[in-house]
Amino acid sequence: MKKFKVAFIGIYEAFKHPSVMIQGILAIVALGCGSWLKFEFYDMLLIVLCIGLVIVSEIFNTAIEFLCDLYTLEYNEKIKIIKDISAGGVLFAAIISLAIALMLFGKYYGGF
Repeated sequence: MKKFKVAFIGIYEAFKHPSVMIQGILAIVALGCGSWLKFEFYDMLLIVLCIGLVIVSEIFNTAIEFLCDLYTLEYNEKIKIIKDISAGGVLFAAIISLAIALMLFGKYYGGF
């Protein structure tokens, strides 16, 4: 039980960070749009998986940024590269999710 408590505290702390909060808001918008447009079950499942991919990526990115800042707040080229790679992972997850969203919207409204 203690491990679950610690994990929930971690999720709470992560969602206090602006970038994770923005992803959470976008997730609600995506789910709302899918529901409003009456996406089928498996299409909504893809939306949920994409949301999970992006939010988990953002949470790891945030943790990496905090860890790097704990090491030093001074400019460090290696830390810059670490942060850039971590941010790139989030961007990659977001691009994949956007591509899937465009395919789903195309399926319903563009003849995909």
